[in-house]
Amino acid sequence: MKSSMKYLAVVFGMTIKAGWGQALVKEYYQSGELKCAGKMADGKKDGSWTFYYPSGKINSIENYNEGKFTGEVTYFYPSETKQGREQWNEGMMKILRWYFHPNESLKAKEYMCVGNMQERGNIFMKMEN
Repeated sequence: MKSSMKYLAVVFGMTIKAGWGQALVKEYYQSGELKCAGKMADGKKDGSWTFYYPSGKINSIENYNEGKFTGEVTYFYPSETKQGREQWNEGMMKILRWYFHPNESLKAKEYMCVGNMQERGNIFMKMEN
């Protein structure tokens, strides 16, 4: 039976608000600025997590399931322009990922499959044997 009781605790710079099997976790830089925020379930990252630069701007948005990357992970430059985007499944990178220059033009597009690596310009493709 799940308890509906919630509590708040501060442990090693983390604020944890728990209830119904999940905990909201916030970690801070020594300066007091928010470093990251997300949920944990059974001691593992779960759901969407947002990581911040010390300036307070978003560094990355990462999605987890039972502590493993899953779904889309997006990285940002300190200027808040998109740096990269990756697709993950159960902790394994999926087929396609993109990386961008600070002006948001495409820097590299990588395809990943099982097999040998073949380079074609700025596109890397693994061809299945």
